[in-house]
Formats: sequence, C-alpha cells, structure tokens
Amino acid sequence: MTTELEPLTGHRCPTCRTKGKSWLNAKTQQVTCTECGQASLVLITPEPEPEPEPEPEPVKPRRTRTARPRSKAK
Repeated sequence: MTTELEPLTGHRCPTCRTKGKSWLNAKTQQVTCTECGQASLVLITPEPEPEPEPEPEPVKPRRTRTARPRSKAK
C-alpha cells in the first residue's frame, strides 16, 4: 500500500507552531507534522470559485470652470 503525501506549505502545526513542515495524506485526510510527529485530522473542502468582479460604473466627466469673457478696456 502506497500513501500519497502532499506537502502543506501554508499549514502551521498547532502543537509546535512550525510552519511548512507538515504533510497531508489525502486518503485519510490526516496532517502529520515532521517536526514533532503530531498527527491531526482535517476536513478537505474545495475552494470556492471567486465571484466575477462587477463592471465599474462609468466615470462622469469633471466640471471645469468656463472661461469668463474678458472685459473690454476703456
């Protein structure tokens, strides 16, 4: 019987607090820390699909000052 172990790079061991030294057995859903040997069961859930981003509202043009008519010099 071969066990398929996958490294868990983002997992932190709750016992010894080391990060990135754990392995996941996908068949048994068991995580084992190579540093302290602690094993724990985890629930594997599929990652949710990201929601599509809503389209941005069109930007209204900014109001600028209108040119004032020059007063005629008398």
